[in-house]
Amino acid sequence: MYLNAGRHRQLGLSLVELMVAMTLSLLLIMAAAALYLTGRANYNSIDDTTALDEKGRFAVDTVVRIVRQAAWSNYAGNSAAASPGASGPPAPSPGGVMLTTTSLSPTISGLDSCGAPAQDLGNPAQNLACPAQAGAVNKSDVLQVRFFGSGTQQDRTVPDNSMIDCSGNGVAEPQAWEDADLARGMAVFYVSNDAGGMPQLMCGYRPRDAANKEILTAGTAYQAVSLISGVEVFQVLYGMDTNFDQTPDRFLSATEVLALPTTWQNVVAIKIAMVLMGDTASASPQDPPTLRLFGRLFPGSPGNDTSFTPATQLQRMRRLYTVTVQLRNMATCTTCSPT
Repeated sequence: MYLNAGRHRQLGLSLVELMVAMTLSLLLIMAAAALYLTGRANYNSIDDTTALDEKGRFAVDTVVRIVRQAAWSNYAGNSAAASPGASGPPAPSPGGVMLTTTSLSPTISGLDSCGAPAQDLGNPAQNLACPAQAGAVNKSDVLQVRFFGSGTQQDRTVPDNSMIDCSGNGVAEPQAWEDADLARGMAVFYVSNDAGGMPQLMCGYRPRDAANKEILTAGTAYQAVSLISGVEVFQVLYGMDTNFDQTPDRFLSATEVLALPTTWQNVVAIKIAMVLMGDTASASPQDPPTLRLFGRLFPGSPGNDTSFTPATQLQRMRRLYTVTVQLRNMATCTTCSPT
């Protein structure tokens, strides 16, 4: 038998070859895992950004729609004229004037740094108040909007759903002269924490009876609905018209407005700033930036918190949303007395 000394079979791997193969395989696995985790993180970030933008647009659109309703009044009327003081539906009046037997409460009003506003819905003035125990979430404000409703042609006390509150229900017209102010629709926006500690934008509205009509009984508290979760900050500035040209000359906080003799009568615009937080921890942990809610042109003043620095949930994405709404055709009282 002849053996070829130049040829031999591979009977196995040496220890060095095995270690090299294992190292290369581990590097490939680590690279694939890093690629997967990076892709997943990017996907989560994009998904969170999209969801945050959708929530921001919804929050801004909802608040702006309700605020713009404050400019509407049914000056056309719905019945024959009735003399002031007589019970009956509000009637048409020439020159864009609606006659009422009661003074109008503020169409736009608010409070600074309040987490659970309170009011008496049966009180014609329906003044806002903030109990001492109502701690504000990140010093967020309260915004109350009052607006006239609109009824059907057949029955003006039945809403035609062109004017709605923040629950989505229609608001009808007043049933009588003396109800013109009390029966106006209302929406109260504020921020509070849910049971899990997540901040959310809330909206208060009047409760309804079995016929889906607003309950106007004195002492009836409003109901509240959560509009958007993750709203950390809700700040409002009020544009004051000081020379009666329907243009804001300066923007003030609610505290500053309440200190004026005219209070809310000269508000012709509002600025709203909201900071929304994402649902997941998709951002890289870093030193939280200070968000200037209304830009550098609006420094802080009494009751006016124009900046926000996150202190918790730092791995969650945040976005700042701002909007300015011009209040046209505001309901004002030229002769604010029952006569």
